[in-house]
This record gives sequence, C-alpha cells and structure tokens, in this order.
Amino acid sequence: MENRDNKVTSGLGTASCNVVQYVATFENHYKAMLFKKRMGQGCVLKPVPRLLSSSCGTAAFFQGSSPMSLDPALLQLADSVYGFEEGKEGDKNGGYKEVYRQ
Repeated sequence: MENRDNKVTSGLGTASCNVVQYVATFENHYKAMLFKKRMGQGCVLKPVPRLLSSSCGTAAFFQGSSPMSLDPALLQLADSVYGFEEGKEGDKNGGYKEVYRQ
C-alpha cells in the first residue's frame, strides 16, 4: 500500500525492538558507495539478489528496526529498500518485501 510520500507501508519492523535485515538498491554505483560510507560498519555492499532489480547491480545490506528511522538524506540515495522476511524464502519474491520506494 502506498501513501502520498511514495513510501510503501508494510508490517516489517513495526515494533521498536524488532531488528530486520534490509536491502537497499541504487541507480548507480556512486550512490551505493556513498550510502555505505555514511551508514558505517553496519552496512555491506553485495550484488543485488536476482529477485530484486537494480540499475547498477549493487545493493547495500543492513540491519535495523525501520529504514524510516534513517536520515532522510541518506534514505533518498536509495531507489528502493526491501525488508527480508525469515521463512518466506520460497515465495515468488524470495521473502523480500518493498518497504520504501523513491
């Protein structure tokens, strides 16, 4: 479900103590590397999973309670942010659910 701010709402990470694995995709490598630099050690750059699309092929993997708690300027570097739901790897989307889209 979308709202006017192009934020996709989901049930992922709704509790403040719930830590979820997130994947951010980018339109170019520069934005991916800038995102990682600003996120620090908790962020790892890897190839984008096949089930997700990305213009540059690089994704940032990080953990947190909600991607909306990130600095808005940092979040705007990403095209999309997906949350990974444990135990749903067999679904058509491989357990990834979009939680933010620019």
